[in-house]
Amino acid sequence: MFATRFRVLVSVMLFAFLTMPASAVTYYVRKTGNNTNNGTTPATAFLTISRAITAANAGDIVYIGAGTYNESLTTARAGTSATVQIEFIGDTAGTRTGDRGNVVVTATSGSVLTVNHAHNRFASLRLAGGTNTIYWNAAGGTLASMVVYNATDDGIDVAPGASVTISGGNFYNAGDHNIVVNANATVVMTNGNVRNSKAAGSGVAIRGAGANVTLNRVSLYSNAQQGVLHQRGTLTMTNCRVFDNLNGGVRIDGNNTRPAASIVTNTTFNIVNCTFDDNLVAPAIYWKDATGRVVNTIMTNHSAGLEMTSSATPSLNVVNDINNNLYFGNATNMIGTSTSASDVLADPGYTARASNDFTTVAASAGTDRGQAANSWTTVDFSNRVRPGGGVYDIGAYEVAGAVGTVPYFRDFETALGGEWSNTAITNSGNAVVTSYKGPHALSGTNPQLVTLWIRTTVGQQYSLFLDLIGLRTLDGEIGFNGGGPDRFEVLVDGGIEWRESLLNWQFGNSNLLAWQSLVDTPEYFDGSFTLYRQVEVPFTAEHTTTAITFNAATNQNWSDEGFGYDNVRVVTAPNAAAFRFNFQETGRLNGFWQDARGASLASADVNGDGLQDIVMTGPRPMTLLASASGTWTTVSQGAATAQQSALLDVNSDFKPDIFQFASDTNTEQFRLATVSTPTSVTFHTGAPAGLRISSPSGVDALAAGDINFDGVVDLALFGTGGNWISLARPDVPATGSWVTAALPADTVPTFDQSLTLAPNGGAVGDGGRFASGDVNNDGYIDFFYALGTGRLFLSNGDGTYSQNNGGIITAGTVVSASFADYDNDGDLDLLAGDNAGSGAPQLWRNDALGAAFTNVAGSVGLTTAIRVTSSTWGDYDNDGDLDLYVVNDAGSQSQLYRNSGAPNFTFTAVEEGINSRTFSNDCLFFDADMDGDLDLTVTHTQNLAYYYSRLFNNNQNDTASLTVLFKGRGAGGINTMGVGTRVELRSADGSTLLQRRDIGTARGFGQSPFALHFGGVAPATTYTLRFHYPDGYHDVQVTPALANTTIAGTTFVRTYLLDESLLFPKLRVLRWREVGAEGE
Repeated sequence: MFATRFRVLVSVMLFAFLTMPASAVTYYVRKTGNNTNNGTTPATAFLTISRAITAANAGDIVYIGAGTYNESLTTARAGTSATVQIEFIGDTAGTRTGDRGNVVVTATSGSVLTVNHAHNRFASLRLAGGTNTIYWNAAGGTLASMVVYNATDDGIDVAPGASVTISGGNFYNAGDHNIVVNANATVVMTNGNVRNSKAAGSGVAIRGAGANVTLNRVSLYSNAQQGVLHQRGTLTMTNCRVFDNLNGGVRIDGNNTRPAASIVTNTTFNIVNCTFDDNLVAPAIYWKDATGRVVNTIMTNHSAGLEMTSSATPSLNVVNDINNNLYFGNATNMIGTSTSASDVLADPGYTARASNDFTTVAASAGTDRGQAANSWTTVDFSNRVRPGGGVYDIGAYEVAGAVGTVPYFRDFETALGGEWSNTAITNSGNAVVTSYKGPHALSGTNPQLVTLWIRTTVGQQYSLFLDLIGLRTLDGEIGFNGGGPDRFEVLVDGGIEWRESLLNWQFGNSNLLAWQSLVDTPEYFDGSFTLYRQVEVPFTAEHTTTAITFNAATNQNWSDEGFGYDNVRVVTAPNAAAFRFNFQETGRLNGFWQDARGASLASADVNGDGLQDIVMTGPRPMTLLASASGTWTTVSQGAATAQQSALLDVNSDFKPDIFQFASDTNTEQFRLATVSTPTSVTFHTGAPAGLRISSPSGVDALAAGDINFDGVVDLALFGTGGNWISLARPDVPATGSWVTAALPADTVPTFDQSLTLAPNGGAVGDGGRFASGDVNNDGYIDFFYALGTGRLFLSNGDGTYSQNNGGIITAGTVVSASFADYDNDGDLDLLAGDNAGSGAPQLWRNDALGAAFTNVAGSVGLTTAIRVTSSTWGDYDNDGDLDLYVVNDAGSQSQLYRNSGAPNFTFTAVEEGINSRTFSNDCLFFDADMDGDLDLTVTHTQNLAYYYSRLFNNNQNDTASLTVLFKGRGAGGINTMGVGTRVELRSADGSTLLQRRDIGTARGFGQSPFALHFGGVAPATTYTLRFHYPDGYHDVQVTPALANTTIAGTTFVRTYLLDESLLFPKLRVLRWREVGAEGE
C-alpha cells in the first residue's frame, strides 16, 4: 500500500552502463505552435502535423496537442522495422503538450491520411471526413486507439498488397464500408468497434483475392448491411460480437471453384467463439462457396442461425467444422445443413441483452459446452483466460467472473478477488510500500499480462490512477546493446491508452520528461526498479465490463524484464480531480525549461508588467520573463556566475538590478537594469572599481538590505576573505563606465566597504550561504551565516553587527538556511538542513526576539534524515501558514512538508507532484501566474537535458489569498524594492497578528519573493497591513476581494500595491522660522 497521492515521479536505476545510448527525437505539434520552430519542445512546437511528418525519422515520436487540424496528411518516410517506427500520437491527456482533449484531423475531400511508407504508427487521433478517410498503401504499420469517421466513401481503404495492424479504436459512419481490404492485403484488428456504415456499406468488406483479415475481440454492429462481407481470401474471427446489423452478421460470398474433380479454395473463413445477436432480416452467418469453420459460437434471434448454400452442384463449400455452437430464438437454426449432437439449443442467459451485455452467468447453457480451441484463442472478449473452468465456454465470453465496481480501489494489503486475472501480491518488506502487485515478468509464477475487470457504463468517461509503477530492467527507445524499445502499456479493452518507453542507463532517465521528476529508488521496492508515481489514464467505457490490462512490451524479452505497481483506483471523470496532484510540471510547455544548471533563484517584476519574473544564476545565468499568455522569454545575463546573488534597486530607479559573483567567487558583477520591455530587459555592467568595490576574496554568502536605513540598499559579503559590509553612498556617485545615456551622471551610488562593521576573527571562514531577516523585530536586517555550527549576526541599529547565536548550534553539514515565521507568532524562526543527509532538518524556534532559540524539529514532525542544500517557505495550500520545501544537489529526494497550522504547527511529509530526485542548488515558491496560489521552480545543477530547471504550476486556483506588492520611497524612507522590510497581516483593528512576511530576504541559495503572498484569507474580510521600519510602522486597511491593481494594462485581482510615497507622503518643508507666543 502506498498511503499518499501522487502525479508522476520517476526514479532511475543505476545500471553499470558506461556510455549513453543514442536516443530518438521527440517532436511536438500544438495549435499555438509555429512551423518555423524546431518542434522539439512543447514551447517550440510545430503548428501543423504535416510539418512534423517532414521532420520525423525512424524512431522519432510526434506528440500532437488537442485541437482540430484541417489538413490532409501524407507520410514522408518509413520507419526501419516494426519496433523502430515513426510514431504520431494524439496527446489527449495533455501530459506531453499540456493541451488536454481530442485531437481531430479533418479534410473535405481526398484522404485525411495517406500512408505510403511502412512502419508508421498513428495513435489516439480522430480522423474525420474525406473520400476515404485513410488510404493505407504501406507494407506494415499501426493504427492504435484511432477514431475514423464520416468518410463519404470508405473509412479505411487498404490497398492491394498493403498490411496494417489495428489495435482498438472506432470506425463508424462511413458512406460505404468502414473498412475495405483489397487483394493480397493483410489486416489484423484486435479490439475496437466497427459500426454504423451507411447506404450499401458493411462494417468490413474483404473483396480481393489473397486478402487476409483477422478480427479478434471486435464489435461489429449497426452497419447498413452486414457486419462483415467476405468475398475472397481468408477471414478469421475470434471472440467477436456481431449484433444489430441491418442485413445479417457475416456474409460469405465465396469464390471457391471446381475446375476439375476437386475444389479450389479461394475463400476461407474461421469463426470461433463469437456471439451473434439480432442481425435482422438475414442469417447470423451466410455461407456460400467457401471453406470454413464455425465452432463455439452463439447465434440468437435471427431469421436463421447459419445458412449454407452454393452456386453449383455439387456444392463448392468445404466444411472444416460446424460443432459446439449454441442456437436460440432464431426462426430456424440452420438452412442447408443441420445441427450436430454437440450443439446447444437453449437460452444462453445473457446478463443484459437489452444493453448489449452478452456476458453469461455460470448457469448458462453454453458453460463448458465448447470444444478445445486453444489454437485459435486463449482469452475471451474481456481478456479473461480461456478456458475458465477446464472446458471452453460457447460464445465471445467465458462465464463472467468477479467484476470490480466504480469507485474502485485496491491497495494490495489484503487478498485480491476474481476481478484480477492474477491475484499474486508481494510483501516488499518496506515501510513505505508494504505490499504491491507483482513483480510480473516473462518468467516466474506471475504472468506479464495482468487484467483488471471493472463494471462500467457505456459512454461514461473514467480515470485510472496508479499511485506507483515499478519497472524492472527495461531498455528505452534504443537501450543498452540495442535492447529497446521497451515500453510499459496500459490497455483498455485491448486498445493502448497509455504507453511510454524508458531509457535506463547510468544516471539516466525515462523519456517521460513531460512528467514530474525523479525519486530515490531505494525508498520503494528495491534498486532494480525504475519508479513512476501516479500515472493517470483517462478512458471512455465502450462496454459494460471494461478490461484494463497492464503489460511490459519488451523488445528482447529477457526473463527479468517486468513490472509491479501499487494502489490502483478507478473513478468517474468528474471525481478524478480529487486524486490528482495540486502541482503539475508546466515548464516544458511554455519555454521555462532551460539547461541552465542554476545556482540561485529570485523572483521580482523585472520588466514592469506586474508579473513575477525569475532571475537565475549559474553557468548560464539568465532572466526568465513571464507573460500574460503563460509563456516565458529567456534573457541571457552573460558570463557564468556562482554562489548567492541578490536582486536590489541599486540606483533607486524602481528597476530591479542584480548583484552576483563570477564563477571564481572573487569577482563581483553588478548588472543594472537600464531598458525594459514586456519581452526583454537590458542590463548594464560596468567596472567594479567605479563603484569602489575591491573584490573581497572567497565570498560564499551575499545578501542585500538597508543596513543603515537611509533608503538605499547595502550589501553584506561574507567568506574566507572576511565579513564585509558595503554601505551605499548615493552622495558619492559612480564614475567611468557607470555613466552612460541610460545611467546618467549622479544616478549610481558607490559603496564604502568595511571589515569593522561586522565581527571578523573567529566569525570568518569558508561557510555556506546567508539567511537574512529582521530577527529581533527592530526594523534592521540581520544575518545568519552557515559557517561551522552557525553564526547569527544581529544589527546594533547603527550599521554595525554583533554575533549572538541565541543558542543556535547547527549540526551536520549545513550549507544554507532560511528564516520564516512558521508558527505565526510574529518573529522569524530558522530552518537549517544537513547537506550530507545524516540527520533531520533543524527548526530553531525564535523564543525571545533573537535572544533565545530552541530546536523544535523533533516535536513538529521533522524527524527523517534528508539532504538539504536549499529550502523555500510558502503557503502553497492557502490555509494561512507557511509550508516548507527542501532540495539537494546530490541526487537524493526533495521533499514537501505541509504545515498543520494552529495550534501545534506540525509538519507532515506529503506528495503533491513536486517531490523529486534532484541535483538542485535552489528552489523557490512564487506566484508565477499571479493567480493567488504559489507555484514552485527548481534549478538543476547537472549538464543533462532531463535536469532542466522545472516550473511546477499550482492548480488549486482558490480565492483565499492576498498578494502584496511593495514600492518604497527610497532616500528618506524604505528602499524602493523594500528589501528586508517586515510586513504583517493583522485583524481589521490591528490588534491581532495573523501572518508575517519579509521582502526579498536571503534564503537557501537565493532570495525570498518580492511579491508577498498571504494565504488563508477571507476575500470579503477587511484586514490591516502593517509594514515596519526602525522608527515604527504604518498601517493600511485592505479587503482582498476589492484589492485589484492594474499594472501596464493588466489588472491583478486580490493584489494590493503598498506604495509608501502615495500612502504616507512626506511633509516637504519649503520655509521656516522661529516664532514666539501668539506667532510673535
